Amino acid sequence: MRPKPRLQISVKDFLADVRTGMTDAELMEKYGLSARGLTRTFEKLTAGGFVSPAEVERRTAHAEDTVRIDVHEISLEPREELSCLVPIYELGVPEQNGLVCAISEQELKVTGIETEVGETKRLVISADLFFALEPLTFEARCVSVKPKTSDDETVYGLRITDISEAHREMLKKLIHLATA
Repeated sequence: MRPKPRLQISVKDFLADVRTGMTDAELMEKYGLSARGLTRTFEKLTAGGFVSPAEVERRTAHAEDTVRIDVHEISLEPREELSCLVPIYELGVPEQNGLVCAISEQELKVTGIETEVGETKRLVISADLFFALEPLTFEARCVSVKPKTSDDETVYGLRITDISEAHREMLKKLIHLATA
């Protein structure tokens, strides 16, 4: 038995249809997708930066026949849970400090740094209390917000958008040390 060929979808055409208001049912029919296939397509487009999590959320917030996508779990790569929480703060606003709870070379999860999806901040990880590392600075854009529940903090998912090569090397060392 031969494997089923993978469906090829034009990102440009698909996004044009999404942005003109096609419903999920119409998209599934036009592109020959199941509900699961449509969900995966939106996840891949979000992870690739073609569509923002906020745009997907706005699209699904009012639709009756929509596929529900948990954009809070979309990730380019796995993040490592830290063996200890590492301090982080917004550059120039040290009183707004938080903690890094998971990290990768591309993304991190933080608490205490209030932001909203789409907002970009210049951040400093201050790991010198735990590790022999200088503070590292980078720019990151908020891609998700997991609201506070009764027993935990609000968690913000951030994607690193700008970091110097020297600080990227320090980030790699931090990930190695903090997840060991």
